[in-house]
Amino acid sequence: MAYKLINDDCLNYLPTIPSGSIDTIITDPPYGVGIADWDGDMPPQDFLDECLRIARGCIVWFGAASMILEFSRYAPRPERMLIWSPKFTLLKVAKDGFAYRYHPIALWRVEKQDVIAWDVLDDMTEGGNWWKHPATKPVSLMRKLVSAFSQESVLDPFMGSGTTGVAALELGRQFIGCEISPEYFAVAEKRIKQAALQQTLFTPSNNRLHLTGGKSSANLSLFPTESTLPAKLPAKSPRR
Repeated sequence: MAYKLINDDCLNYLPTIPSGSIDTIITDPPYGVGIADWDGDMPPQDFLDECLRIARGCIVWFGAASMILEFSRYAPRPERMLIWSPKFTLLKVAKDGFAYRYHPIALWRVEKQDVIAWDVLDDMTEGGNWWKHPATKPVSLMRKLVSAFSQESVLDPFMGSGTTGVAALELGRQFIGCEISPEYFAVAEKRIKQAALQQTLFTPSNNRLHLTGGKSSANLSLFPTESTLPAKLPAKSPRR
């Protein structure tokens, strides 16, 4: 299975990706609510500009309930909002005595799909994970988003613990992930390698992904088979 992982600030890496070379971008950036030292601000306008340049299709962007109005500051504004409201969660973030139990998911360039029927998704959170990322998302949720909005390739500029990559490989998509934290990059690298290995073991050899053709111009230039860039210590940044 083809993937590429980069341990760097995504704002350094995104300008190197050719325009229109990725199906979709699915990402969970910092929320700007201070849940960790990397969560100082939401990404700048430049980030959205790069996403719209790189992706042929939909941009899928998780946010925090308390910051949902901040999406109106971006140009263009999101076309639609999905809501992730898990049936059960132990994490309680509250304001004015009310606890938030949802995450907005902003969408740009929405195309018709037949995977997600309702705009409220209720996949349960996954607790007790060994990587202990405070903002990790359930694989089931990411599989729905990957399945609904991509055909060949997925980019996650804020890869975190790698759940988007795991879902992408499980569904046979090519994947690029970028993560600034060396610690979480190592977690994502391990999880994604395991997902790729499982796909290799259980997929007939004549159905595996080969990088000798295909519709996407990204095939050969962006997705060297099962390769990762070595982790390095990036400059300090509030982004994860």
